[in-house]
Amino acid sequence: MLVRSLYKVFAGGHFEVFAGVVFVSTVGFHSSFFVLIWGALDQM
Repeated sequence: MLVRSLYKVFAGGHFEVFAGVVFVSTVGFHSSFFVLIWGALDQM
């Protein structure tokens, strides 16, 4: 479910907003995952 919504948000071009929301809502919990995703986005 999370992956599906992530794909929809990414395809919609609102990934930065989604990343911001995820960071605020799960700060310190999924920080490593967030950094991994952000790094991958940064390399594009």
